[in-house]
Amino acid sequence: MIEIVGIFLLCVCSACSEEKPTAAQAVGSGSVSGLEASGGRSGLAGFVGSHARLVWTQQVDESGDDPFVVGDGHRLMGLDTADGRGERPLLASTGNFHKPLLTTDGSRVVFSNRGEGTVWVVDWTGTGLRKVAEGYLASDIWRDPATDREWVYALAMPVEGDAVSGGPVVRFPLDGPFERVVIWDQSQVSLNNIQSSADGIRFSGQFPWPYAGIANIEKQAAKSLGRGCWTSMCPDNSYRMWVFDGPHRNLLIWEFGAGRPKKINISEVAGEGVYEVYHPRWSNHPRYMVMTGPYKVGDDRIRIFSGGTEVEVYVARFDDGFAGIESSLRVTTNTRADYFPDLWVASAAGMEAPRGVNDAAVAGGAHWPAVRDGMVYIWEDGSKPNLIPGRGGLGAGALPEPRGSAIFGRFFEMQPRDGLFEAAAEGLGGLWGSGAGGMSWEAWWTPAVDGGLGEEVTQRWFWRMLDADQGMLMGLAQTGDGVRAVMSQGGDAEILSLAFPVPDMASAHHLMWTLDVETGRWLAYLDGARVAEAAFEERFRLESWHPVRWIFGDGGLDVAGGPTGWHGRLEGVAVYSRALLPLEVSEQAAAARTRAAERVPAEPFEVVGTLAVKSAIPAPEALAPYRRGLVLHEYRLDGPSVQRAGADRVLVAHWGVLDGRKVPDIWRIGESYPMVLERFEEHPELE
Repeated sequence: MIEIVGIFLLCVCSACSEEKPTAAQAVGSGSVSGLEASGGRSGLAGFVGSHARLVWTQQVDESGDDPFVVGDGHRLMGLDTADGRGERPLLASTGNFHKPLLTTDGSRVVFSNRGEGTVWVVDWTGTGLRKVAEGYLASDIWRDPATDREWVYALAMPVEGDAVSGGPVVRFPLDGPFERVVIWDQSQVSLNNIQSSADGIRFSGQFPWPYAGIANIEKQAAKSLGRGCWTSMCPDNSYRMWVFDGPHRNLLIWEFGAGRPKKINISEVAGEGVYEVYHPRWSNHPRYMVMTGPYKVGDDRIRIFSGGTEVEVYVARFDDGFAGIESSLRVTTNTRADYFPDLWVASAAGMEAPRGVNDAAVAGGAHWPAVRDGMVYIWEDGSKPNLIPGRGGLGAGALPEPRGSAIFGRFFEMQPRDGLFEAAAEGLGGLWGSGAGGMSWEAWWTPAVDGGLGEEVTQRWFWRMLDADQGMLMGLAQTGDGVRAVMSQGGDAEILSLAFPVPDMASAHHLMWTLDVETGRWLAYLDGARVAEAAFEERFRLESWHPVRWIFGDGGLDVAGGPTGWHGRLEGVAVYSRALLPLEVSEQAAAARTRAAERVPAEPFEVVGTLAVKSAIPAPEALAPYRRGLVLHEYRLDGPSVQRAGADRVLVAHWGVLDGRKVPDIWRIGESYPMVLERFEEHPELE
């Protein structure tokens, strides 16, 4: 019997000269059943079991090429199951009707003009059109349960890029828009999709795209839920929410209290099981959601940017356990492109809103970092918002991005390998003011097991700060038996050097350095204990430091890799504008150990597989704006390998594109390869 079970990640191929990490395209574990193809007013009313209204934006011309609704060639469309009129324009004029939203009683529609940065409201009848705010884009409508007032959640202009990122996030009464309440200013936030819980305490969002999560307004803290887009919050107080995955096919449903999300492949609803879908949004009823699709136009791997006149509006119903789609309905049928739907279901009005199941999960800051005073930079890992108290986020440019063959690990840590991670932005400069009396920097560091060190290469850099002339200001390197730190004022001349041995080079460690300008002491700590010290006589001029580029790793930009680079792991990076005290260093080390101890290791296993079926590597330009792409190969297993994998055929995921370039294809059909595999579901960084 031939059976394929799951998708596996290739960790090591002993027949190859380098690691071949892997990942997969959209594979959903949730089920979709009872799909319906009929739409219209009677179909929608019967499907949701009550009166319903649907609003969306429709592109007027036949190109259908504006799925983000940036231009003015759109109509505001609506469908009311009670009026017998079917699909119809709510307003006679065309324009920019960005992200229309139904009020909580379904009587009015709020929309934005993206080009002008204005928010408008109109009655369902098409009367009472008026501007309610300038300098904002609307994202959600929330009714205060204590007062019954309706509030508009909006993002302040200006906004940046296709992700429509800006800030702060405010809310204001729909009928009293001069009253403004800032609810989030800790970071930039992306417009799609800020959505509130019923109690108004939390909202889903991206902080900014692609860093998805849930924010607690009262505590001004965000809980990261990985990378993705189009987050959406269940319209009750369960704090259940989803993150839409990168391939635009799967919802990752997060239930707080559960360690991992449920995956539902919604491309089976509106994408014919193959194509992308878009604009997913929870309705005002917990069981119903809307989306658009299928996106078929163009040859690119990511097709949502091209839109298409076949794009229609679909409604789907979750099953009781929110593990799959129970049934679905295509609502619109026309020859125009339909975008940004929102659904109101009358029967949701009397539903009881349950309380959240795990309030601590969204509190944030339970472990590392234990110390935040003086913090000027933080990068916990690639899934976190990485917010600094009082300053918010540093912007996407200041966050490490993989270059060359560098990848994120299963805990979203940096694995530079033969490549590197780069953070480059103006936000990195001027971190220390003219009165800075010191600095500290730390990391959770896993040494490279095989450092590639010897007589010719005595060290490998894993963190460097460079100035505008690419001169090194600070560098940290792994040596044959430990760590070496170097400081300078730019250029190649070393002002200070500090090295210490690491007894256990096979385990992860907390590293910390503190520099006190007033006392002239430079201290190094390993796992919270001081292990080395250096003194300097001249005042170290931190105010002259202007790091503009940070490099993590010691490799290059060649995606093929080679016998270079640093093959360790790095995370928990933080920089402070003061010298931390010994007790604070100890607290940070303990918090980092606690964070690492909570992790569950993967379960690798060895197999020998014969390549049976290969997937073609996509053209890098077809993946834009993404710079990494993944392919699946099918392998045939024999003997003990079948028992280890639980099947005689497996799908193994490989990187096909890294850093915008194709990875050399060294795999040959009919050849056998010894491999170490891990199950794909154990690698959330590849979702």
